[in-house]
Amino acid sequence: MSLPSPPRLIYHSCEAPLTKLASSLLRRHVASPETTLRKTRQLHALLLVSSLSSRFLFNNLLSLYSRSCSIKDVRNLFDRMEERTVVSYNTVISACSRECYRDASVAFSLFFQMAEYGVKANGSTFASLVRASSSMQEPRVGFSVHGHLIKSGFLNNGVIQTALICMYGSFGCMETADKVFDEMGERDVIAWNSIIHCNITRGRIKQGLYQFNTMISEDLMPNNSSYSMAVNACARTEDLNNGRIFHAKVIKSELELDLPLQNALLDMYSSCVKAAERVILTDPFDGSAYIMLCKLYALNGDWEKVAAMRKRIREMKIEKEPGLSWIEIKNEVRVFRVGDVANLNSDECKKELVRIQENMKVQEMDEDTLLGLVVL
Repeated sequence: MSLPSPPRLIYHSCEAPLTKLASSLLRRHVASPETTLRKTRQLHALLLVSSLSSRFLFNNLLSLYSRSCSIKDVRNLFDRMEERTVVSYNTVISACSRECYRDASVAFSLFFQMAEYGVKANGSTFASLVRASSSMQEPRVGFSVHGHLIKSGFLNNGVIQTALICMYGSFGCMETADKVFDEMGERDVIAWNSIIHCNITRGRIKQGLYQFNTMISEDLMPNNSSYSMAVNACARTEDLNNGRIFHAKVIKSELELDLPLQNALLDMYSSCVKAAERVILTDPFDGSAYIMLCKLYALNGDWEKVAAMRKRIREMKIEKEPGLSWIEIKNEVRVFRVGDVANLNSDECKKELVRIQENMKVQEMDEDTLLGLVVL
Protein backbone atom coordinates (compact mmCIF):
# COMPACT_ATOMS: atom_id res chain seq x y z
CA MET A 1 0.00 0.00 0.00
CA SER A 2 1.43 3.36 -1.00
CA LEU A 3 1.88 6.06 1.62
CA PRO A 4 -0.45 9.08 1.43
CA SER A 5 1.13 12.23 0.03
CA PRO A 6 1.77 15.06 2.52
CA PRO A 7 -1.06 17.57 2.88
CA ARG A 8 -0.82 20.69 0.75
CA LEU A 9 -1.74 24.07 2.17
CA ILE A 10 -4.50 25.85 0.31
CA TYR A 11 -2.99 28.49 -2.03
CA HIS A 12 -5.35 31.39 -1.34
CA SER A 13 -5.29 30.90 2.44
CA CYS A 14 -1.52 31.03 3.01
CA GLU A 15 -0.03 33.53 0.56
CA ALA A 16 -1.00 36.57 2.64
CA PRO A 17 0.32 35.29 6.02
CA LEU A 18 3.54 34.01 4.43
CA THR A 19 4.08 37.36 2.73
CA LYS A 20 3.48 39.13 6.04
CA LEU A 21 5.95 36.81 7.80
CA ALA A 22 8.63 37.41 5.15
CA SER A 23 8.18 41.19 5.38
CA SER A 24 8.38 41.02 9.18
CA LEU A 25 11.66 39.09 9.05
CA LEU A 26 13.14 41.57 6.57
CA ARG A 27 12.35 44.46 8.92
CA ARG A 28 14.15 42.86 11.87
CA HIS A 29 17.62 44.38 11.71
CA VAL A 30 18.63 43.29 15.23
CA ALA A 31 18.18 39.54 14.79
CA SER A 32 21.37 37.49 14.65
CA PRO A 33 22.29 35.75 11.35
CA GLU A 34 21.70 32.38 13.03
CA THR A 35 18.18 33.32 14.15
CA THR A 36 17.35 34.81 10.75
CA LEU A 37 18.64 31.70 8.97
CA ARG A 38 16.59 29.34 11.15
CA LYS A 39 13.37 31.31 10.64
CA THR A 40 14.05 31.71 6.91
CA ARG A 41 14.42 27.96 6.48
CA GLN A 42 11.13 27.45 8.33
CA LEU A 43 9.47 29.97 6.02
CA HIS A 44 11.03 28.27 3.00
CA ALA A 45 9.62 24.90 4.13
CA LEU A 46 6.14 26.40 4.47
CA LEU A 47 6.44 27.91 1.03
CA LEU A 48 7.37 24.54 -0.51
CA VAL A 49 4.49 22.75 1.22
CA SER A 50 2.02 25.40 0.07
CA SER A 51 2.94 24.92 -3.62
CA LEU A 52 3.05 28.70 -3.99
CA SER A 53 5.12 30.10 -6.85
CA SER A 54 5.11 33.77 -5.83
CA ARG A 55 8.12 35.63 -7.28
CA PHE A 56 7.79 38.21 -4.52
CA LEU A 57 8.05 35.59 -1.78
CA PHE A 58 10.97 33.79 -3.40
CA ASN A 59 12.85 37.07 -3.83
CA ASN A 60 12.22 37.84 -0.15
CA LEU A 61 13.63 34.43 0.73
CA LEU A 62 16.76 35.24 -1.30
CA SER A 63 17.16 38.50 0.61
CA LEU A 64 16.72 36.74 3.95
CA TYR A 65 19.26 34.03 3.11
CA SER A 66 21.65 36.75 1.98
CA ARG A 67 21.18 38.62 5.27
CA SER A 68 21.88 35.35 7.09
CA CYS A 69 25.29 35.22 5.33
CA SER A 70 24.38 31.79 3.92
CA ILE A 71 25.69 31.85 0.35
CA LYS A 72 24.99 28.14 -0.03
CA ASP A 73 21.27 28.59 0.69
CA VAL A 74 21.14 31.66 -1.59
CA ARG A 75 22.63 29.73 -4.52
CA ASN A 76 20.50 26.62 -3.93
CA LEU A 77 17.27 28.63 -3.93
CA PHE A 78 18.32 30.76 -6.89
CA ASP A 79 19.29 27.75 -9.00
CA ARG A 80 15.86 26.17 -8.40
CA MET A 81 13.82 29.28 -9.24
CA GLU A 82 11.82 28.88 -12.44
CA GLU A 83 11.59 32.61 -13.10
CA ARG A 84 14.41 35.01 -12.22
CA THR A 85 13.93 38.76 -12.34
CA VAL A 86 16.48 41.54 -12.08
CA VAL A 87 15.67 41.62 -8.34
CA SER A 88 16.57 37.92 -8.05
CA TYR A 89 19.87 38.42 -9.86
CA ASN A 90 20.73 41.56 -7.90
CA THR A 91 20.15 39.81 -4.57
CA VAL A 92 22.47 36.94 -5.42
CA ILE A 93 25.12 39.16 -7.04
CA SER A 94 25.05 41.43 -3.97
CA ALA A 95 25.45 38.43 -1.64
CA CYS A 96 28.38 37.10 -3.67
CA SER A 97 30.06 40.51 -3.91
CA ARG A 98 30.63 40.64 -0.16
CA GLU A 99 32.40 37.29 0.06
CA CYS A 100 35.81 35.86 -0.82
CA TYR A 101 37.49 35.90 -4.25
CA ARG A 102 35.74 32.74 -5.44
CA ASP A 103 32.22 33.93 -4.61
CA ALA A 104 32.94 37.50 -5.78
CA SER A 105 33.99 36.14 -9.19
CA VAL A 106 30.66 34.29 -9.36
CA ALA A 107 28.98 37.73 -9.27
CA PHE A 108 30.46 38.47 -12.69
CA SER A 109 29.37 35.07 -14.06
CA LEU A 110 25.81 35.87 -12.98
CA PHE A 111 26.06 39.32 -14.59
CA PHE A 112 27.01 37.73 -17.92
CA GLN A 113 24.16 35.23 -17.47
CA MET A 114 21.73 38.14 -17.06
CA ALA A 115 22.78 39.54 -20.43
CA GLU A 116 22.46 36.09 -22.01
CA TYR A 117 18.89 35.66 -20.73
CA GLY A 118 17.86 39.19 -21.62
CA VAL A 119 17.55 40.49 -18.04
CA LYS A 120 18.54 44.16 -18.05
CA ALA A 121 21.00 45.25 -15.35
CA ASN A 122 20.33 48.37 -13.28
CA GLY A 123 22.20 50.60 -10.85
CA SER A 124 22.02 48.05 -8.02
CA THR A 125 23.63 45.45 -10.26
CA PHE A 126 26.60 47.65 -11.05
CA ALA A 127 27.03 48.79 -7.44
CA SER A 128 27.39 45.12 -6.46
CA LEU A 129 29.88 44.51 -9.27
CA VAL A 130 32.01 47.39 -7.97
CA ARG A 131 31.94 45.82 -4.49
CA ALA A 132 32.83 42.45 -6.02
CA SER A 133 35.88 44.02 -7.68
CA SER A 134 36.93 45.34 -4.27
CA SER A 135 36.45 41.93 -2.64
CA MET A 136 38.54 40.28 -5.37
CA GLN A 137 41.28 42.94 -4.96
CA GLU A 138 41.64 43.06 -8.74
CA PRO A 139 42.29 46.67 -9.83
CA ARG A 140 42.11 45.76 -13.53
CA VAL A 141 38.62 44.34 -13.05
CA GLY A 142 37.61 47.44 -11.09
CA PHE A 143 38.89 49.77 -13.82
CA SER A 144 36.96 47.75 -16.40
CA VAL A 145 33.73 48.01 -14.40
CA HIS A 146 34.27 51.76 -14.00
CA GLY A 147 34.69 52.11 -17.75
CA HIS A 148 31.50 50.11 -18.36
CA LEU A 149 29.66 52.42 -15.96
CA ILE A 150 30.72 55.47 -17.94
CA LYS A 151 29.51 53.88 -21.20
CA SER A 152 26.18 52.72 -19.77
CA GLY A 153 25.33 56.04 -18.10
CA PHE A 154 25.12 54.84 -14.50
CA LEU A 155 28.05 56.91 -13.21
CA ASN A 156 25.84 59.62 -11.69
CA ASN A 157 24.24 57.13 -9.32
CA GLY A 158 25.20 58.09 -5.73
CA VAL A 159 25.26 54.48 -4.50
CA ILE A 160 27.59 53.48 -7.35
CA GLN A 161 29.86 56.48 -6.78
CA THR A 162 30.15 55.61 -3.09
CA ALA A 163 30.98 52.01 -3.99
CA LEU A 164 33.68 53.29 -6.38
CA ILE A 165 35.21 55.39 -3.59
CA CYS A 166 35.42 52.31 -1.35
CA MET A 167 36.82 50.21 -4.20
CA TYR A 168 39.60 52.63 -5.09
CA GLY A 169 40.34 53.14 -1.41
CA SER A 170 40.77 49.38 -0.97
CA PHE A 171 43.16 49.38 -3.93
CA GLY A 172 45.15 52.25 -2.40
CA CYS A 173 44.29 54.53 -5.34
CA MET A 174 43.41 57.49 -3.14
CA GLU A 175 43.80 60.15 -5.82
CA THR A 176 41.14 58.40 -7.92
CA ALA A 177 38.92 57.91 -4.86
CA ASP A 178 39.21 61.65 -4.09
CA LYS A 179 38.41 62.47 -7.73
CA VAL A 180 35.23 60.35 -7.69
CA PHE A 181 34.18 61.97 -4.42
CA ASP A 182 34.85 65.52 -5.67
CA GLU A 183 32.77 64.85 -8.80
CA MET A 184 29.72 63.70 -6.86
CA GLY A 185 26.70 65.98 -7.16
CA GLU A 186 25.02 65.33 -3.80
CA ARG A 187 27.07 63.74 -1.02
CA ASP A 188 25.25 62.11 1.86
CA VAL A 189 26.71 60.93 5.18
CA ILE A 190 27.51 57.50 3.72
CA ALA A 191 29.60 59.06 0.93
CA TRP A 192 31.46 61.27 3.43
CA ASN A 193 32.04 58.32 5.75
CA SER A 194 33.43 56.30 2.85
CA ILE A 195 36.05 58.86 1.84
CA ILE A 196 36.95 59.58 5.48
CA HIS A 197 37.37 55.86 6.17
CA CYS A 198 39.53 55.35 3.07
CA ASN A 199 41.86 58.22 4.00
CA ILE A 200 42.22 57.23 7.66
CA THR A 201 42.80 53.52 6.95
CA ARG A 202 45.42 54.49 4.36
CA GLY A 203 47.30 56.60 6.92
CA ARG A 204 46.11 59.97 5.63
CA ILE A 205 44.91 61.03 9.07
CA LYS A 206 45.03 64.80 8.52
CA GLN A 207 43.12 64.53 5.26
CA GLY A 208 40.49 62.29 6.87
CA LEU A 209 39.96 64.62 9.83
CA TYR A 210 39.87 67.63 7.50
CA GLN A 211 37.08 65.94 5.53
CA PHE A 212 35.24 65.13 8.77
CA ASN A 213 35.29 68.81 9.78
CA THR A 214 34.33 69.85 6.24
CA MET A 215 31.29 67.57 6.40
CA ILE A 216 30.17 69.34 9.59
CA SER A 217 30.79 72.78 8.05
CA GLU A 218 28.44 71.78 5.20
CA ASP A 219 25.66 71.27 7.77
CA LEU A 220 25.67 67.50 7.46
CA MET A 221 25.16 65.71 10.77
CA PRO A 222 27.80 63.01 11.45
CA ASN A 223 26.51 59.65 12.68
CA ASN A 224 28.05 57.11 15.05
CA SER A 225 30.27 55.72 12.28
CA SER A 226 31.58 59.20 11.44
CA TYR A 227 32.57 59.90 15.04
CA SER A 228 34.02 56.40 15.48
CA MET A 229 36.41 56.99 12.58
CA ALA A 230 37.43 60.44 13.81
CA VAL A 231 38.04 59.21 17.36
CA ASN A 232 39.95 56.16 16.11
CA ALA A 233 42.17 58.51 14.11
CA CYS A 234 42.92 60.44 17.31
CA ALA A 235 43.75 57.15 19.05
CA ARG A 236 46.21 56.22 16.30
CA THR A 237 47.97 59.59 16.56
CA GLU A 238 47.54 59.82 20.37
CA ASP A 239 45.88 63.20 19.85
CA LEU A 240 44.04 63.84 23.12
CA ASN A 241 43.06 67.45 22.34
CA ASN A 242 41.15 66.63 19.16
CA GLY A 243 39.84 63.44 20.73
CA ARG A 244 38.26 65.42 23.57
CA ILE A 245 36.81 67.93 21.09
CA PHE A 246 35.19 65.10 19.12
CA HIS A 247 33.90 63.57 22.37
CA ALA A 248 32.35 66.92 23.26
CA LYS A 249 30.71 67.09 19.82
CA VAL A 250 29.25 63.61 20.35
CA ILE A 251 27.73 64.72 23.68
CA LYS A 252 26.42 67.93 22.12
CA SER A 253 24.83 66.01 19.23
CA GLU A 254 22.82 63.88 21.70
CA LEU A 255 23.56 60.77 19.63
CA GLU A 256 22.81 57.44 21.24
CA LEU A 257 26.29 55.90 21.36
CA ASP A 258 26.58 52.48 19.77
CA LEU A 259 29.17 49.89 20.82
CA PRO A 260 31.81 50.74 18.13
CA LEU A 261 31.80 54.42 19.16
CA GLN A 262 32.01 53.56 22.85
CA ASN A 263 34.97 51.27 22.13
CA ALA A 264 36.62 53.97 19.99
CA LEU A 265 36.39 56.49 22.84
CA LEU A 266 37.80 54.01 25.35
CA ASP A 267 40.62 53.11 22.97
CA MET A 268 41.44 56.78 22.35
CA TYR A 269 41.69 57.63 26.05
CA SER A 270 43.66 54.45 26.78
CA SER A 271 46.11 55.22 23.96
CA CYS A 272 46.63 58.74 25.32
CA VAL A 273 47.24 57.36 28.84
CA LYS A 274 49.96 55.08 27.49
CA ALA A 275 51.44 57.98 25.51
CA ALA A 276 51.61 60.21 28.60
CA GLU A 277 53.16 57.38 30.64
CA ARG A 278 55.82 56.90 27.94
CA VAL A 279 56.63 60.64 28.00
CA ILE A 280 57.12 60.55 31.77
CA LEU A 281 59.44 57.56 31.45
CA THR A 282 61.58 59.34 28.87
CA ASP A 283 61.35 62.80 30.45
CA PRO A 284 60.46 62.68 34.19
CA PHE A 285 60.40 66.49 34.40
CA ASP A 286 57.79 67.08 31.66
CA GLY A 287 55.07 68.78 33.70
CA SER A 288 52.46 68.73 30.92
CA ALA A 289 52.59 64.92 30.76
CA TYR A 290 51.80 64.66 34.51
CA ILE A 291 48.86 67.04 34.18
CA MET A 292 47.52 65.22 31.12
CA LEU A 293 47.85 61.87 32.87
CA CYS A 294 45.99 63.22 35.90
CA LYS A 295 43.10 64.32 33.66
CA LEU A 296 43.00 60.95 31.89
CA TYR A 297 42.94 59.03 35.18
CA ALA A 298 40.01 61.23 36.25
CA LEU A 299 38.15 60.53 33.00
CA ASN A 300 38.65 56.80 33.59
CA GLY A 301 37.41 57.14 37.20
CA ASP A 302 40.73 55.93 38.64
CA TRP A 303 40.67 58.26 41.66
CA GLU A 304 43.51 56.59 43.55
CA LYS A 305 45.87 57.30 40.66
CA VAL A 306 44.45 60.84 40.41
CA ALA A 307 45.29 61.47 44.08
CA ALA A 308 48.78 59.98 43.68
CA MET A 309 49.44 62.04 40.54
CA ARG A 310 48.23 65.28 42.17
CA LYS A 311 50.52 64.62 45.12
CA ARG A 312 53.44 64.12 42.75
CA ILE A 313 52.57 67.33 40.89
CA ARG A 314 52.59 69.28 44.17
CA GLU A 315 55.90 67.71 45.23
CA MET A 316 57.47 68.63 41.88
CA LYS A 317 55.96 72.15 42.11
CA ILE A 318 54.55 71.88 38.62
CA GLU A 319 52.39 74.85 37.67
CA LYS A 320 49.37 74.06 35.57
CA GLU A 321 49.02 76.15 32.43
CA PRO A 322 45.73 78.09 32.25
CA GLY A 323 43.00 75.89 30.82
CA LEU A 324 41.44 76.73 27.46
CA SER A 325 37.74 76.64 26.72
CA TRP A 326 36.14 76.61 23.30
CA ILE A 327 32.75 77.45 21.88
CA GLU A 328 31.41 76.84 18.39
CA ILE A 329 29.50 79.77 16.85
CA LYS A 330 28.19 79.48 13.31
CA ASN A 331 30.57 76.58 12.52
CA GLU A 332 33.57 78.56 13.78
CA VAL A 333 35.43 77.33 16.88
CA ARG A 334 36.58 80.13 19.21
CA VAL A 335 39.08 79.49 22.00
CA PHE A 336 39.41 81.53 25.21
CA ARG A 337 40.75 81.30 28.77
CA VAL A 338 40.07 82.85 32.17
CA GLY A 339 40.92 86.58 32.16
CA ASP A 340 41.38 86.54 28.40
CA VAL A 341 41.46 90.08 26.97
CA ALA A 342 42.78 89.20 23.52
CA ASN A 343 39.32 88.97 22.02
CA LEU A 344 38.20 92.19 20.34
CA ASN A 345 34.75 91.83 21.94
CA SER A 346 36.02 91.18 25.48
CA ASP A 347 34.76 94.54 26.81
CA GLU A 348 31.27 93.92 25.42
CA CYS A 349 31.30 90.42 26.94
CA LYS A 350 32.18 91.82 30.36
CA LYS A 351 29.41 94.42 30.13
CA GLU A 352 26.91 91.70 29.22
CA LEU A 353 28.02 89.57 32.18
CA VAL A 354 27.62 92.55 34.54
CA ARG A 355 24.14 93.18 33.15
CA ILE A 356 23.16 89.53 33.71
CA GLN A 357 24.53 89.60 37.24
CA GLU A 358 22.54 92.75 38.07
CA ASN A 359 19.37 91.19 36.69
CA MET A 360 19.97 88.07 38.80
CA LYS A 361 20.12 90.21 41.94
CA VAL A 362 16.83 91.89 41.14
CA GLN A 363 14.73 88.85 40.30
CA GLU A 364 14.85 85.10 40.68
CA MET A 365 15.42 83.47 37.36
CA ASP A 366 14.97 79.93 36.14
CA GLU A 367 17.47 78.32 33.78
CA ASP A 368 15.45 78.90 30.60
CA THR A 369 15.07 82.61 31.37
CA LEU A 370 18.78 82.97 32.08
CA LEU A 371 19.75 81.27 28.85
CA GLY A 372 17.36 83.53 26.98
CA LEU A 373 19.43 86.57 28.02
CA VAL A 374 22.54 85.31 26.28
CA VAL A 375 22.37 85.98 22.55
CA LEU A 376 25.35 84.63 20.59
